[in-house]
Amino acid sequence: QTTANTYHNLGVLSCLMKKMPQSEEYFNKCLHINLNLRETSINTAKVYESLGFFYKTTGNVAKAEETFTKAIDIHAKLSGENSLNVAEVLIKLGELFHAKGNIPKAEEYISKALQIRIAQTGETSFLTATTYFMLANVEIKKGRVKEAQDLLLKALPIYEAQNKENTKEMGALYEGLGMVFSASDFKRAEDYYQKSLKIYRSFFD
Repeated sequence: QTTANTYHNLGVLSCLMKKMPQSEEYFNKCLHINLNLRETSINTAKVYESLGFFYKTTGNVAKAEETFTKAIDIHAKLSGENSLNVAEVLIKLGELFHAKGNIPKAEEYISKALQIRIAQTGETSFLTATTYFMLANVEIKKGRVKEAQDLLLKALPIYEAQNKENTKEMGALYEGLGMVFSASDFKRAEDYYQKSLKIYRSFFD
């Protein structure tokens, strides 16, 4: 397992250094060792997740979906189909397809993750709130402004309760609220944009 971990670390490092063929080779060596040790293990699932990220980075959507799905299958066997580990990889799939403009698939995966996170952590957990935010961005892409408003307004008090007022995440949430209210409530939109600007300026001025 130590050798596998080293191959994995080299794969991550090579990816960061943009040495993609080398990175893929290291990840596959790590995967080969883990599959021989135990095909259904958390370590094998994590390697598939890393390969999914690798293929996402290189633009190979089909391979990214394939490897992320293999990670989900293992997590489901180990901890159940409604586990938080499954939800985490579903989010990665949602982000993959959102970035590639496949909004229906992005919505499918993020919605599944949201259902799991609500079931496991409740409707008012911060983990659930971040998922509301992700799904709101998908709804904006679909032109469903009212649905996006509802999701962002659900997330807002949770972010505030978590003392996120002066974080970049809160700035992004305010910016999203400004966007979705800009067509229906100018004053409210301006207020949210001003709050977002205040936070961003605290980081970049």
